[in-house]
Amino acid sequence: MWSHAASTTTSPHPEVRRPQAGASKDGGGWPSATTPHYCRPPTHHASLPLMEVTVYILRCADGSYYTGLTKQEIEARVWEHNAGTYDGYTAKRRPVELVFTETYDRIIDAIARERQIKGWSRRKKEALMAMDYEALPGLSKRGPAKAG
Repeated sequence: MWSHAASTTTSPHPEVRRPQAGASKDGGGWPSATTPHYCRPPTHHASLPLMEVTVYILRCADGSYYTGLTKQEIEARVWEHNAGTYDGYTAKRRPVELVFTETYDRIIDAIARERQIKGWSRRKKEALMAMDYEALPGLSKRGPAKAG
């Protein structure tokens, strides 16, 4: 059902702009600052100001995952987590590593996605990070949706 070539990626969420696999210098699949990594036509909400909001997942030093969102550049936000700028979940779990991002035009969509991911199991988050969209329904707490 879901497929993606090396030059493009797809998402089950039409509002999501996905990073290309293998786009970073370290081969980790995250785009560099100069790599164009998403494309989306304007939304039908022309009256709303567009902004870029990133939902992200960090792997903490203790192996746990932290899901957050930011309106600033993701590299700067990860730096803040590693510097301990704010007291919170990651402050005592440093260093952290960026393992997943999704970018949205509307903050309301990013907030909804962050809340959704925070409610997921570790296995489901790991399937998302691996871009294994076909596995996501089966990893739901309620199990896959039944046909009919």
